[in-house]
Amino acid sequence: MRIILTAAAAAVITGAGAAHGADIEFWYGNTGRIEEAILAECKAFNDSQAEHKVNCVGQGSYEAGMQKAIAAYRSGQHPVLLQLFDGGTLDMMLSGAIIPVQELMPDVNWADYLSGARGYYESSKGELYSQPYNGSTLIFYGNMEELGKVGVTELPDTWEEVVDTARKLKESGHACPLVTDGHPWRILEQFAASHGVPIATKHNGYGGLDAEYAFNQGLIADHLKNLAEWH
Repeated sequence: MRIILTAAAAAVITGAGAAHGADIEFWYGNTGRIEEAILAECKAFNDSQAEHKVNCVGQGSYEAGMQKAIAAYRSGQHPVLLQLFDGGTLDMMLSGAIIPVQELMPDVNWADYLSGARGYYESSKGELYSQPYNGSTLIFYGNMEELGKVGVTELPDTWEEVVDTARKLKESGHACPLVTDGHPWRILEQFAASHGVPIATKHNGYGGLDAEYAFNQGLIADHLKNLAEWH
């Protein structure tokens, strides 16, 4: 049985056979508040009708869910729906195991999505492979009480302002004025997206498997050098 790729800013897969009177198993990869929202959505769907039932099963993370789904598919025991991250989309596209959501439901106006969200899950021809389901947004926290002590009344808007503020905090006695886990999607991908510059050739890799990374030059390279110097 093939799988039908339907969704996520995480990404969703779905198995053929979820037609009428179906029991639909949905594996998701979120925890915490997002998990609570997903479970509430599942309950609302099940309570709204009696024809279909969705069984929502948490996998702990996108990575774990993807590995389990691959093993489950190979054994013929895969879920109907699977939530994945954008990084798993290409694997799904090349797997031969999925049916693109646009092919599954051609009458839906799939163009009615923010292009930035849609772009993660479509082919180079603009065909939507999975349905954007949830998206992540960076959050910048600041201790306004400590910032106020060095004359900063608003959170910085640019990296240059962040560093200027961090220097002020350092000089005032803070041993570590700025903290981030430095994950590539935060310090590289989001930076590139905000400035409208690619991280790879061929439309960030969507135009072909012969694409090459291109962040070792230009604005992104300058940014990474700055991060190292600021550290």
